[in-house]
Amino acid sequence: MLNNSVIVHFANNKWTVDSTSELKGIVAHLYRNEADNSIYLQVIKYSDTYDTTLIYEYTEGRYRELYKTIWDKHWATVSLINGEVLFVLRTEIARIRDQQFQTVLNLGNTKFYENIWERNSKDIFIEMTDGLAHYNGTDIEYLFHHDQPNVGIFDAVLFQGDVFFLVHEYDTGLSLVYHGTFTKQ
Repeated sequence: MLNNSVIVHFANNKWTVDSTSELKGIVAHLYRNEADNSIYLQVIKYSDTYDTTLIYEYTEGRYRELYKTIWDKHWATVSLINGEVLFVLRTEIARIRDQQFQTVLNLGNTKFYENIWERNSKDIFIEMTDGLAHYNGTDIEYLFHHDQPNVGIFDAVLFQGDVFFLVHEYDTGLSLVYHGTFTKQ
């Protein structure tokens, strides 16, 4: 597998290219965690037999592998909310504390698919195999169900009072935007 990624860094009014020779695959997400000032990244390795996702910590020019999984139904990714990196580790949402993963939410007994979008750890939108759910810090509640197995939620944009989800229906070829609003409790 070739290295398909380049990471550049801007400091002191100039760009420098960071070495990525240790990485084999494509850097899909890269975020700096304010709590420990480390950079965390997701690398995807595609192959003819199976796809693999790796999570790395990048500190002082070195990559340290933290997690690795073969994609079957779930995989791993990193997400950023309010300066904190959250990790999706198959069916678990976690944060990192003292170089250890700490579970925020376990989705093992749900129909979790692979994506989350959040504003904080008590306001998480969760892509399910049959719809979209929301975690409020206590409960998981479906916002909508879909009866088509070939529907994907590709991305979301969350604002103070509005949410937008980019949805694709594979069977019809339609790309849709779902819009929702928050109500004050």
